[in-house]
Amino acid sequence: MYGNRLIFRIRYWLAKLIYDFILFVLVRDGSWQEGLSASLAPKPGDRILDFGPGSASTAISLAERYPEATFVGVDPNPRSTKKARVAVSRRELRNVSFVEGPPQETLPFDAGSFDKAICILGLHDRPPQEKARVVRAIARVMRRGGTFHLADFDKPENPGERKILEYARRISGSAAAEPHMNGCWIETLTDCGFAGVRRQLSRSIGVGRIASRANRYRESAETLGRANRAGMTQNSGTSSPRPITPLERMTVVIIDRQMYQMLTEIWPSSGYLELK
Repeated sequence: MYGNRLIFRIRYWLAKLIYDFILFVLVRDGSWQEGLSASLAPKPGDRILDFGPGSASTAISLAERYPEATFVGVDPNPRSTKKARVAVSRRELRNVSFVEGPPQETLPFDAGSFDKAICILGLHDRPPQEKARVVRAIARVMRRGGTFHLADFDKPENPGERKILEYARRISGSAAAEPHMNGCWIETLTDCGFAGVRRQLSRSIGVGRIASRANRYRESAETLGRANRAGMTQNSGTSSPRPITPLERMTVVIIDRQMYQMLTEIWPSSGYLELK
């Protein structure tokens, strides 16, 4: 029995390593993020929060793109934060800083201290209560009328786009992935103080679909959120699907054939996996 549990753990951690690598590539792929980055359009002097995995890297890119705004990255990976600080020092950037770790109950900033916030792939692996906690933490530090720019996995439009969320379900549990499977995760935004939720872009990445949304923060959003849910559907246009280029091929060393079969359920005959 101990041997079976050990094999299960090895399979789990190998699967998680592959999953984390895919997210690493997605977060750093600027092609699908262009619309989200452009939508920020900060004014001179704006202070912008960048929250989520890979935010240390994206905060640097945004700081270079918008030198008249100030960016603060909150990255859960201490190693990424450390590398980002070195990169900032080398590039002599003065408009970006970093804070390690995700929020627990609140972010370590004063209320209303940010004009805008951005979060890339930071919610889909969290259960509903934790999604809400993160969104409320971000809402607290935004000024009234500020905008929250969010990109995450959205409701699949075909069976192939279910793959990454099915994988996320294996890693993080059904409670985390299901709201993205059925698209109801956006209700978290209106329930936590954001109104005028609208989809800016919806793009297929082959194994999933990522939607970018802009959300305006208002203090009395409980009523405003309900009023805007109808308008959300009217503004939800989609763009033509495009396969993601950084994942054209991935070579993985598999421990046994059963593990290989599990992974090929996620990427069947797509060339992403190779058994060696």
